[in-house]
Amino acid sequence: PAPDLCMDVKWFYEPTKTLMEEERAALLVVVREKLKMICETNPELAKSMDVSQLHRLTTEVDNAECAVLRKELEQKSAKIVDLEMQVRMLQRGHAPLQEAPRSGPPSAATERMIDMLEEQLSKVRSDFQIRDMEYRKVLREAECAVSERDELADFIKQENAQRLLAQQELEKV
Repeated sequence: PAPDLCMDVKWFYEPTKTLMEEERAALLVVVREKLKMICETNPELAKSMDVSQLHRLTTEVDNAECAVLRKELEQKSAKIVDLEMQVRMLQRGHAPLQEAPRSGPPSAATERMIDMLEEQLSKVRSDFQIRDMEYRKVLREAECAVSERDELADFIKQENAQRLLAQQELEKV
């Protein structure tokens, strides 16, 4: 195969095993209809493959996943900004206490609050990095799917051209 071909075959996992019987039956109906749409047969023409149906479905699913990840990313970014602001406010509020020796160190409650906010900020940053990696993974998978679709479309065009040539040769004979 081509070096840039995405080989994302999962041999160890059968997704339909996680479904209940009713869900599996519904999935079968949906897949059967999609395959009918992709492998249309027109009696006036030769059989053809309409991979645009598959591409459209792939694009819709990828776009929905990207939209969800973008929304989560925006929420996490807003939370990071909010927590950073809270940390800065607490630090500014205690800066005079640290400078003035007679006031003493910040109270234990204040220290716990700062520690808690810093911990929350760390968790939000971690979540943000995870969501960012997931988003990038979805983008790579989408690029892979587009590449596969283009290769399949080219292959189908070649097959149709060869079939047409064969039909023309048969008509000559």
